[in-house]
Amino acid sequence: MIPIINFSHILKTAERLKKIHSFVQVGSHDGIMHDPLHTFIKHNKWKGILIEPQKLYFDKLKLYYKKRPNLFFINKAVHPSKKKLTLFKVKNANDYSHTGWASVHPERFKNTEYEHQTETEEVEACTLMEAIESCKITSLDLLQIDTEGFDFEIIKMLDFKKITPLIIH
Repeated sequence: MIPIINFSHILKTAERLKKIHSFVQVGSHDGIMHDPLHTFIKHNKWKGILIEPQKLYFDKLKLYYKKRPNLFFINKAVHPSKKKLTLFKVKNANDYSHTGWASVHPERFKNTEYEHQTETEEVEACTLMEAIESCKITSLDLLQIDTEGFDFEIIKMLDFKKITPLIIH
């Protein structure tokens, strides 16, 4: 059965109602591939934070959105306590859709075609609230997360007494 309402429909509705003015995206990749916010970021003046720990994709992300002064870019992972951590990533992806596939969990690639084709990258990290506060974001309408198995840990880092997003995806 095809869902009647999906994330894109929710964003379109919120956009029409002018409910989204600010966002945080954790795991932004290059800003294009499999990015549910891509079209909305390009066509709106939303203030936002794009967080991507992998240097290669972070550089592509910054280049892609370079003419957007309302965006902040953070080249770090998000973690509740660590300041540095190891990312496990696909090495020599078979197709574009798997490039940049990374996780803090080494078992993320178990039982996939990449189980024996991974490499590591050491990255800096910060908490979600450190990222938000460093960019002076005081209200947040949308929190979008794509962290390959670490999403709930990211949500738990949000201080709901300070910031309450309208949408979490």
